[in-house]
Amino acid sequence: TGLTASSFTLKEDGQTKSITLSSSGSTAGALTLAIVFDRSGSLSSTDLANEKQAAKNLVSQLSASDLVAIWGFDTDVQKILDPTTDRAAITRAIDSIQGGDFTALYKALVQAADSLAKYSGRKGIVVMTDGQDNNSGSLTQADAISHANLAGAAIFPIGFGSADATVLTAIAKGTGGYYSKSASSSDLLNILQLIGQVLSNQYIISYTSANATIGHTLELTAQGGTASAVVTRSVSACSATSTGVKLTVGSASGSPGGNAEIPITISSVGVTPAAFQIDLTWDASKLGYISSRAGDQLTTSSKQLSATALGSTGVRL
Repeated sequence: TGLTASSFTLKEDGQTKSITLSSSGSTAGALTLAIVFDRSGSLSSTDLANEKQAAKNLVSQLSASDLVAIWGFDTDVQKILDPTTDRAAITRAIDSIQGGDFTALYKALVQAADSLAKYSGRKGIVVMTDGQDNNSGSLTQADAISHANLAGAAIFPIGFGSADATVLTAIAKGTGGYYSKSASSSDLLNILQLIGQVLSNQYIISYTSANATIGHTLELTAQGGTASAVVTRSVSACSATSTGVKLTVGSASGSPGGNAEIPITISSVGVTPAAFQIDLTWDASKLGYISSRAGDQLTTSSKQLSATALGSTGVRL
């Protein structure tokens, strides 16, 4: 804790870059965390009770400004609570989880990741499971990883019982998280306490690339007192640049006191992004926001449109 921008050095292809830093102690560094519960039929009542208690302990370690979403999965996936700072609502959502049937693990991770994509700052997914995926349809391990990476959310899987350690380890490594193996569900308390400490001591480092249309090698050095560490990572070109994402705002007309509908179209070539985020602003003396709706081309069932007010002069879609 307590590191500043001067504690870090970032190089892109060997060239030192100027950085900005936000930490878990600042508003800009607030965490948005999805806690995903396996509630499949293979869990005993004790397992489920231990999952719930461990999740509550994890939430208690987070900052008051951190947002928490609650998900449950068995045969299907349910978003029980949208990201919120309301600790009482989070506790109620956790307590409401009941047991179910099969294990739609990949589907749960994809949907949780997609829901986090519209949030900025630090993001993470903690998933507790005792089984292997057997109900996600055509969705795969690779889908879970790619959707989490597009959302910028590291996945921290916790496996106990018959969980597939190979799959969960690959998901963790592929997204920048890590896999924890529990001998029993009672170990969850200690594991989630450790994950809570990790999430509460994260930093976001931002910089402007010299060329976002190509891949780069990044080298990051962290210096804290007499200790230091270096990590190197290869990063791909920015998808919005390399794939030609296009935003078009259509024409609209109206009369004073009446309504006007403004069509917005987003298209991309070569990739299907997990999510888009658009901020619309207007002159409040001339316009006021009523509502948003999905267009006819938004046909994929897993895609959702949501709107968050940005004061009286804007909306985030």
